[in-house]
Amino acid sequence: MLWLSIALVTVAVLVIIALPLLRSRNNAGGEAERADYDVAVFKDQLGEVERDLERGLLSLEQADAVRTEIQRKLLVSAEGKKPGKKDKSASGSSLGGAWTAAVISLFVAGGSIGLYAQLGSPDLRDLAYADRDIEAEQNAQEDNQADQEMQALLNQLARRLERNPDDVEGWLLLGRSLITRRRYDESVGAYEHAVKLRPGDPEIAVDYAEALIFSNRGQVNDAAFNTLKTALGNSPANPKIRYYIGLYKAQRDDFRGALQEWTNIAALSPQDAPWMPTVRQQMDAALKESGIDPATLKPSAAVLEMAKSNPLAMPPAAAPPGPSAEQVEAAQKMSAGDQQQMIRGMVNRLAERLQNEPDDLEGWKRLERAYRVLGENDKANDAAAKIRALQNN
Repeated sequence: MLWLSIALVTVAVLVIIALPLLRSRNNAGGEAERADYDVAVFKDQLGEVERDLERGLLSLEQADAVRTEIQRKLLVSAEGKKPGKKDKSASGSSLGGAWTAAVISLFVAGGSIGLYAQLGSPDLRDLAYADRDIEAEQNAQEDNQADQEMQALLNQLARRLERNPDDVEGWLLLGRSLITRRRYDESVGAYEHAVKLRPGDPEIAVDYAEALIFSNRGQVNDAAFNTLKTALGNSPANPKIRYYIGLYKAQRDDFRGALQEWTNIAALSPQDAPWMPTVRQQMDAALKESGIDPATLKPSAAVLEMAKSNPLAMPPAAAPPGPSAEQVEAAQKMSAGDQQQMIRGMVNRLAERLQNEPDDLEGWKRLERAYRVLGENDKANDAAAKIRALQNN
């Protein structure tokens, strides 16, 4: 129905444009009629001259002069009505009008359809100004501006890494930034560079595994699982590693294995740890799905030993478990502005924690990278100064 309406309107407009340009083609038949009319008029004028001469209104010399002029005009008119006689200028004008009409018609029709295909949308409603959501439009404009600024920072970082491909911190920054942009496949490539440059780092390994999971829409594939298993050997108390290993097992209906991993996290973590609500949510879902009695769940012996020697059994900067598959899907639907707000909230919380734990070197490194992503270079430089001071000590 839409395209039919467009076609009808286009045809109507083309007719309005073309008719005046094509009228010259229809004037050829009218030229002969005009010549006949002129001949009749001039003959009447000759008769009138004779009558005026008889009444003495004109002298003989005056009558001859008027008669000569009328006869000249009569000959011109008679010449124009001869069969086969064509006015070349009129013919050329007629042909030119036809070409002009054709060119303008094609331009208007093609240009209109092309412009609609580029800018139009049949899904958009025709809204009056009073019905528009101006606040939503302004928010969308701000999101678009933030999106462009973030893209400019990413391009600058990518160019820097082209010049210095051994900058592991740069690759980590690029990987995390791409994740916030939901460009998960590209973030996997960035983390692959970081893993190759620092293969034994469990924090980099788990970030790489998380990028693989994000790119797989929250599903923990074999590549991510193998990476996590290796990282767990280097950092057995890391809750994020154990969380994703448990998620891998739960996604393959090994609910007891998943519950064992999450029970171990609970044994190694303070009860008020920020990641525990996510862990408990996953445990409740697995218990409901499997029907396993929660009383049968006990931490493993190795975990109990770690908890006995160190009740927290984890470095202060240990990251919380990542989001669930549902949370990943929800994050993919967030606008650029919401993502920016979420990132700033996380950065602010990290900065507040570091005020109470000023000796956390890894935490300061993460804070510096986060400030670089947000473009807050002054704060990033302050964090870098703190890093240098801790490293010198």
